Amino acid sequence: MNTHTRNRVFYGYVIVAASLLILVVMHGTSASFGVFFSPLQTEFGWSRATISGAASLAFLLLGLFSIAAGRVTDRFGPRVTMTISSIALVSGYLLLSRTHAVWQLYLSYGIVVALGNSGGDMALLPTVARWFVRRRTLMSSLVKVGTGIGMFVIPILSAWLIVSFGWRAAYAVLAVLVAVVVFAFSRLLKRDPSEMGVHAFGEEEGANAGGWEQRVDLSFREVLRTQQFWVLCAAYFLVWYATQSAMVHIAPHGIDTGLSVGQAAGVVSAIGGVSIAGRLSMGVAGDRIGTRRAVVVCFVVLLAALTWLQFANETWMLYV
Repeated sequence: MNTHTRNRVFYGYVIVAASLLILVVMHGTSASFGVFFSPLQTEFGWSRATISGAASLAFLLLGLFSIAAGRVTDRFGPRVTMTISSIALVSGYLLLSRTHAVWQLYLSYGIVVALGNSGGDMALLPTVARWFVRRRTLMSSLVKVGTGIGMFVIPILSAWLIVSFGWRAAYAVLAVLVAVVVFAFSRLLKRDPSEMGVHAFGEEEGANAGGWEQRVDLSFREVLRTQQFWVLCAAYFLVWYATQSAMVHIAPHGIDTGLSVGQAAGVVSAIGGVSIAGRLSMGVAGDRIGTRRAVVVCFVVLLAALTWLQFANETWMLYV
């Protein structure tokens, strides 16, 4: 009898749901950083370059910390990685709520929060991939929908907290949110189906189920010698630089055009809301037309959006 039919719920779906909720909070809180620009400038008189420098440091260290997060995940499993991440994020946001000097901003957000964010995709997406042979792209896309949901909900929540209780209280609430969601749901993570005594979804249908090629295991040094690795690194660097620069500065730019903090947060939320549909559609497209073609489509759309943003000097243009 098929292993999946003997169980009422295939545990891989629990992994997907837990991973989605974790990314809602992790990426949602990260996307909210731009909403805090105006309150920080008002209270301390720091320049925008000074504040965004903390984000730049965080992005730089995120890449380095992610390498370590991947190694920890391979050796100890995703639960350990996400436990470390949740502790770092809670600590970072609590420290941010007590910030009084620039060096504290750089320490709390640029280093500690970066350490916390390094565990997300590095731990969760490979784990989901191990649980699914068939529908792997779709399940991974569902997990990444959490990023869009987080970007849609949490910047608005952060703006409301800032207006109602102040930016320090807002960061404290974000710390509690991380503790409740990220730490709690990371308890549900399992490294692979063997821990539950089951097979990966679609594994019994053959190695090429769903159009996936047979897996080839390479060592870290062997991966470094492949052209595909460096092409992906370059592409991801450029995409990350462009998108994260926009995410950090689009809310302050919106305020410059006359938007309130809440309205500027709404622009960030709109990006997250639209990205939900994009992530789902690209997940389906990846399974049907191939991952490479789906990625090319994403890059073309992103290029068009970034080009449009260069001319966006009115509110409606930011939403488009």
